[in-house]
Amino acid sequence: YKGIPNSPEATLTSDINSSQTTITVSDANIIPEVPNILVIGGNTDNPETVKVTGKNGNTLTVERGFEAEAQAWEAGTKVSRNFTAYDYNTLIENINDLQQQHNEHKAEMATNAHLAKNIGLQSVNFEANNVEDGMNELKDEVDSKESPSGAQAKANAALNAAKEYTDEEVGKIADDLDTHKADIIQQLSTKVDKVAGKGLSTNDYTDEEKQKNQDNADNISDLQQELETHKAEKATQDGYGHIRLKDIPTPTKESIGLGNVDNVKQMPISGGVLENYREKLITLSGTAPTINLNDGNVFTHSLTGNTTYSITNAVSGQAHSFTLIITQPATARAITFPSSVKWQGGETPNLTSANKTYVLTFLTINGGSTWLGIFGGEF
Repeated sequence: YKGIPNSPEATLTSDINSSQTTITVSDANIIPEVPNILVIGGNTDNPETVKVTGKNGNTLTVERGFEAEAQAWEAGTKVSRNFTAYDYNTLIENINDLQQQHNEHKAEMATNAHLAKNIGLQSVNFEANNVEDGMNELKDEVDSKESPSGAQAKANAALNAAKEYTDEEVGKIADDLDTHKADIIQQLSTKVDKVAGKGLSTNDYTDEEKQKNQDNADNISDLQQELETHKAEKATQDGYGHIRLKDIPTPTKESIGLGNVDNVKQMPISGGVLENYREKLITLSGTAPTINLNDGNVFTHSLTGNTTYSITNAVSGQAHSFTLIITQPATARAITFPSSVKWQGGETPNLTSANKTYVLTFLTINGGSTWLGIFGGEF
């Protein structure tokens, strides 16, 4: 039966029992044409595949239990034209039929070729051999060419060689600068400072020492200028493979993923105090939402049907936590958490009161292999 790209989803608009053969969905356009097949509850552990034999607006006529046992379903259950075991088996049968036809055709062609040879049409084989020789020559020519990955590897090697040469030259000048700086610090450590309320010692700073330090300062300025000039020259020279260092972009906060960091009010690594602390609020939707910890650490969800949660992107080797705020509608819905969530006493808290809001906190210290669930209250 004909499929539809991306398998769009719709939902049941009312509850159905296990024998009902007329169902209404929110959008029947997910079925491209009839007859066809439809999967009910494809996001559950035990879906049912039905055969659609008629379509009138959003009302479908179906044969129940086409694949898997017919069962009752609630309004809001997802339905879609998914790729099923029936599709797979049909595809395999078609492939086997085509293979059989291909084999029969080959046998027929072999018989015809034998007959052609007997009547003197050996030139057919001669032309086939010429075509095969031409294809082999073309393959050899393609194999002799440089591959994109090989050319990239050579370019990378040239860039690394150019960087190593420049780093070595700049390092030599930096070492000279550090040596002069150490000499000046050593000389300054021997001067005598003025003490409040006392006269200067006769060993105070002399004009000769002052001139010496001025000369050293001038030398440092000259070395710094020489370093900048050398760096500029290296940045404009062609490196190996005609790769120039000046083409390497200067890193920015945005290019390394820190565009949202305030230089003045950064979060301290250790020992600091946070002021006006806030967390980003993420709103979940649907009946199979994913709690993606790359998005934030506080999630809110108003239920629209029986819901199964999943949790992704916990940080391995660090303590990680998040808060989940769940609101039940007038008709309370069932909630399923991942098996990795462990609750106090081994029992999931009662979250089934209609029109109530529940606050839950989850903590992991092993990258999400185990989550400790904490019940924060019913409101």
